[in-house]
Formats: sequence, C-alpha cells, structure tokens
Amino acid sequence: MKLRIITLIIASAILAGCAGTSTTRAATAHRTTDSTGTHQVIDSLKLAEKDLMAGYTFSEKSHIRSFQANTYYESPGTFSRITGLIEQKASQSIDGPDGDNGTVLFLRFRGPFKGDGFIQGLIWGNGDGPTAENPEEILIKDDMLVIISFKKGSAMGGNIKEIMKRKMGI
Repeated sequence: MKLRIITLIIASAILAGCAGTSTTRAATAHRTTDSTGTHQVIDSLKLAEKDLMAGYTFSEKSHIRSFQANTYYESPGTFSRITGLIEQKASQSIDGPDGDNGTVLFLRFRGPFKGDGFIQGLIWGNGDGPTAENPEEILIKDDMLVIISFKKGSAMGGNIKEIMKRKMGI
C-alpha cells in the first residue's frame, strides 16, 4: 500500500514537471518510429548466449539498479493512462565479473509507447540522462520500451545498448 501511494505521488510530481522537458529528453532516450507500422516482438530482442561478453552469464536474480525503474516494471498498469497499455513484458538478468551485473527490461505496448517524457522523468528525475544513482538507458521504438539497467560505465551495459539499438533498428 505504501509503495503504491509513493508511486502515485512520484508519478504526479513528474507529470507536473516533465511537460516542458520531453523534447530534450526524447533525443537522449533514442526515440524512433517505424514507418512500416510493424511491431517489435520481445523474443526477437532478447539476448542470446553469444551476445554476452566473456565471463558473463544469465541469472535468475533481478539486478534492476534503481527503485524508479523497478517500480515502473513491477507496476506498469499504474501508469497506463500516461504510457499506454502493456501487451507483454519480460526481463533478462546478467551476472558478470567484479559485480558488473544488471537487468534488461522489455515492455511491449498495445499501440505506440506514448510516455517519452514521463518515463525519462520517472527514471532520471530532473537529469537529462543516466546518472550513477539512476544509470538506466532507455530505448523506445514504436510499441517497444527497453530499459537497460546496469551500473553507469558498465562494459556489458554499453554492449547491450548497442545490441538493442541494432535489433530495434535505431
């Protein structure tokens, strides 16, 4: 109950403050639109063993770095009026050497994702991109939202971002 109230307070505050910043943040979040109208499919975006760097393995344990990203992933319906309805969601967690672990979140919507400024404000706060405290990278294309949650500067996180951009056609 407390988490839901906190989430709603955060969402209200962000909505009030992000209207004027979504244009700036959209560029940072890599928003693209596919003119063909085709939809991304989560299974086609998931990482394979060959995508992992040496010493990294898939894990069952979630490594979502920030409270905000975790809140959104666990309760996306709370924000459906802002971002649209979720069709499907999945995640993949990865363990690596020296504690370099993280989680990739995949969310597919029933129509185009429409919460650019909102999701960036929710996850990054007033910043224009990832920080040490909120290191998530955000990729958006049509009906897909991919959140890459690794420590800022993570080699594997950077590698995954490039893989996802290629797979999403960004």
